[in-house]
Amino acid sequence: MQSPLARTPLSLISREPNRAPPADEEAGHLMADIPLSPDSSVIEHAFENSHDCIAVVDLQGMVVYMNLPGSYLMGLDGRPPQQRVSWSELWSPDNHDLAEFSIDEARSGHQCRFTACRPTASGLPRWWDIAANPIFDAHGVPSQMFCVCRDVTELKQAERSLQQEIACKELLLVEASHRVKNHLAGIAGALALQARYSGDETVRASLQQAQSRIQAVACIHRSLQQGRDIDRLELCPSLAEIAREAIAALGAEDHIAVTISCPQGLTMATDRAVALLLMTTELITNSLKHAYPNSNKGSVRISISGAQRQLLLQVDDDGRGLPNDFDPRSGTGLGMRIVQGLVAQLGGELQIEAQSLGAHFRVRLPRDAPKNASRDRPRNLSSNVTRMI
Repeated sequence: MQSPLARTPLSLISREPNRAPPADEEAGHLMADIPLSPDSSVIEHAFENSHDCIAVVDLQGMVVYMNLPGSYLMGLDGRPPQQRVSWSELWSPDNHDLAEFSIDEARSGHQCRFTACRPTASGLPRWWDIAANPIFDAHGVPSQMFCVCRDVTELKQAERSLQQEIACKELLLVEASHRVKNHLAGIAGALALQARYSGDETVRASLQQAQSRIQAVACIHRSLQQGRDIDRLELCPSLAEIAREAIAALGAEDHIAVTISCPQGLTMATDRAVALLLMTTELITNSLKHAYPNSNKGSVRISISGAQRQLLLQVDDDGRGLPNDFDPRSGTGLGMRIVQGLVAQLGGELQIEAQSLGAHFRVRLPRDAPKNASRDRPRNLSSNVTRMI
């Protein structure tokens, strides 16, 4: 009985799409120029001893050859062509379209590769990586499809386990962030209560500033928890929220109006965004604390602008302005020292403008961390601060 492999023109397998073999190529040679006997016994021996499932499919979608190990791995009762097997029905219903697509590609002379599932007899899924190549006849016309199917079930299971582990860790991260946010809110509430009953104005102001800083950190945790990407943070929503929290912490909702200008969708690496938002909180708190004595009415304007690589943060108020002898480089206030430290951490420059009306803070900084940037904090934080009159 003649081998079904001998009836299949395996010598005409093409390695490139839309390329038929040369007309003068001998029928007893593969494209790799491996000499074969006329009955293809060498290649049949190789196929029958392969650990992969090797199949030949006609362009009507029927399997006309499958090696013995492949028939066993696929769980077939018999091997084609003795058992009629449809190429698409060989795979799970969800993968029928992929199998049909591979036949369409072979008809067009194209290669195709896809992953499909075939359940075992026990119902467990077994995954296969399938490489399908067209077989051309002596006239260069696609006549069949040559398929190598490799069992990748272990790889799929490893990928699924990894995905489950990542999902579990992401859930733990969200839960941890949620708890940190709640704890910070509790601390901020305790500070607010203590400030309310404090009889010392200096102590009350210090407690309110501490409350504002803690609420800013809680706000950032909330933004990270709600965001889709933990590596980048959208600035606009977070900026609006920390401004509201800062005003509420200092009890300035009734007499201070805050306006925010920020391009929608502007994002920044999370670690840099956190530093930028904390710095903005300090600048807002500075304006609310010093610019409007006796609860005078006023407005604070916050804006972020810039190109792809550089950002400009501006915090302006229309209050009483800065003292004539104000020097940020020699100041002892904690808030300004925090601002200078964060500006230095971001590799930016702080410019303070004292005009006839209000104080104006400008921070220019790279949007992304410079390559090879040192994480060490500069010793002289005032070197990146300029005051302009």
